[in-house]
Amino acid sequence: MQLGHEDNLEARNPIKFCVKLGKNVAETYEMIQTAYGLSCMSRASVFHWHKRSQDSREEVRDDERCGRERDIRTPELVEEIRNFLDEDRRVFIQTISTQFGVGVAIVHRIIDEDLNMCKICAKFVPRVLSDEQKGRRVGDSREMVELISSNPSALGTLVICKESWIYCYDSETKRQSSQWKHFDFPRPKKARQSKSTWKLMMIPFFDSKGNIYVHWVPSGQMVNKE
Repeated sequence: MQLGHEDNLEARNPIKFCVKLGKNVAETYEMIQTAYGLSCMSRASVFHWHKRSQDSREEVRDDERCGRERDIRTPELVEEIRNFLDEDRRVFIQTISTQFGVGVAIVHRIIDEDLNMCKICAKFVPRVLSDEQKGRRVGDSREMVELISSNPSALGTLVICKESWIYCYDSETKRQSSQWKHFDFPRPKKARQSKSTWKLMMIPFFDSKGNIYVHWVPSGQMVNKE
C-alpha cells in the first residue's frame, strides 16, 4: 500500500535532511525505505525530490497545476467558438484549442454536437456564375426545351463548341480549401484559379454523337463570336 498524500509530504522533509547531510540519492532512498518500510515513496519520487532539494527548493508541497483555463463545454465557450468560426471558416482544430485553452477532443465535440458543423473541401466547378449569367442560361435552356419539344430531330443537328483555357498552374488543393460548415448548409464552391501567366485556349466542337474537332487557338490570337 502506497503512502497517502500527507505521508508523502512527511517523507519529503527527511529527503531534504539527507541532502543537507551530503547523502547521495541511492543512500537517501535506502534510508527512506528503512524509516517507512516497503510502503514508502517510489524510487522515482525519491530521486525527483532529492534532485529538487539539491536545487535549493524549500517547499515540499506540489506546485500548483496551472492546467487549462477552460476544460468544460459551457454555453459561453460554445458561443465564442461559434463566433471564431464565423470569422475564419478554414481555421484548424489545434488553433481553436490553443486560442481558447481547451483540449482538442472538447473542441471536436463542441463543433460536432453543439454547433452541428463539419469540415469539408470545396467542390470544384468550371466557373462561379453571376446572377445575370445564371438567368441567361435558364432562358437559353427553356428555349432549347421548347425547340426540342416541337422538333425532336433538331437535337441531332446541333453542333456545340466550348472555349476552355488550359493553364500551367499550381492551384490550391482541396484540403487547403476545406472549411467548417453546418450540416444543413450547402457545400461551398470555388472556381479553379491559375497562378501561371502561361495559358492556351482550346475550342472543342461536338454533336450528339461525340467530339467532331478540337481547335487550339494560337497564342496571342483573339477569339470572337464570328
